[in-house]
Amino acid sequence: MIKAFDGMLSRAFFLGVMLLVLGSTLMAQEQEDALVAFREGRYQDAIRITNAEIAASPARMDSYAVQGWTLMALGRWADAVDLAQRGLQIARYDHRLIAIMGEAQFRLGNNLAALQYLQEYTAIRPEGAIIGDVYAIMAEVHVAMNEFHHADIALSTSLYFGPGNAENWARLGFIREQAGSPETALAAYERALELNGNLSGAARAAQRLRSEIGG
Repeated sequence: MIKAFDGMLSRAFFLGVMLLVLGSTLMAQEQEDALVAFREGRYQDAIRITNAEIAASPARMDSYAVQGWTLMALGRWADAVDLAQRGLQIARYDHRLIAIMGEAQFRLGNNLAALQYLQEYTAIRPEGAIIGDVYAIMAEVHVAMNEFHHADIALSTSLYFGPGNAENWARLGFIREQAGSPETALAAYERALELNGNLSGAARAAQRLRSEIGG
């Protein structure tokens, strides 16, 4: 009788442990669902999940970040700004929300605000995973403001972190042309074509500049 009871107790203990493990696994999966949904392109699911997470834990910054990325993917720039502002009131220096705010403000045409947040990101995360992208967006902000020398510096810095980006080299060529530097523009176009010979716009620009410089 005692042995039977011990067996039942052992099975009950084992079942309890398994339920705890299963519960922990399910909780971990639930925590990852929003990010998985975002990565799979299930954006409405990602927003629904992160809204629930934020309602349950208003200071859960990962949820703000995933929702911000989702809103950006949907082109909902104003909503991304509102979301990032709410998150930054809780964690003022969350680099993910600062990057979201910088790009979203740029997309809305708020160039000075965009520049402020993008520069802040580079100060906080000088070697962050998206630092090259941040400098590339910063370059576009300067282009929109007709500040082509600043745009050259920003995009050159982006290319320091990602030297194999042919499109950015071609864009640098355009920026340098606008800044009145045809020789360095030609060098940028030629570098773009070395990386990707199919960039027809860069090929035409390089040919034109060779004629202009040579003539």
